[in-house]
Formats: sequence, C-alpha cells, structure tokens
Amino acid sequence: MRTSVRNLLHTGERADYGVIATLESADGSVVQTREFRSIGGRVKNATCELADYCDRHGLYVTCISSPQTIYADLKGRDDHLNSHAPESIILGQIGRMDLLHPRVAARRKDTRGHRRKG
Repeated sequence: MRTSVRNLLHTGERADYGVIATLESADGSVVQTREFRSIGGRVKNATCELADYCDRHGLYVTCISSPQTIYADLKGRDDHLNSHAPESIILGQIGRMDLLHPRVAARRKDTRGHRRKG
C-alpha cells in the first residue's frame, strides 16, 4: 500500500504546518528561517503568505519545505519531486519563480527566470 502525506496528516494538521522557508537578501546580508501557516490545509495559501513577506522585506527563497517535501525526502524522493527542486514546484504553483534567490536559480536547470515582479 502506497502511503502519502495526505494519509499521514489530516487537513487540519497540514494547515497547522504550512511551509518553512529560508530567506535571504540578494547580497546575503540578511538570512532568516520563517514558518508560514496555511489556511484550509493548502500549501499554496502558505506560499502566498511567504510571497507577500518576501515582497515586503526584499528577500528571496533559498530553501522551502512542507510536510509533503519532507516526506518525499524521507522516502528517497521517488515521486514527482524527483525531477524538480521543491522550491521550484512550490513557488511555481503561485507563479512566483522570481522569488527564488538568484544564486540558487543560477544552479538550477528548472527555473524560468528569477527577476523580481513589480
């Protein structure tokens, strides 16, 4: 039987966990790790909160994790996350690949530009 993160966490628990992101300024002078909670158990909602925070503080994402990405790491990443980094998948869901730190984006093949919107 294949177990998924949805079987491990019910909707309320997924809402409680949201995403954890490491954020950094373009020049590397500011680095912080923050938690963003989701509403309704959707990582996408937490990612929108993350995007808003990055826009307000001029920060970029260097690393992002959710219960699903952590579970995939523990399993050996044999699912859909295998071909793309979690940051690209999660930021791509809200159309904000521009939030991926330029240093990280330069190392990844799966980015589609990283210029900041606005």
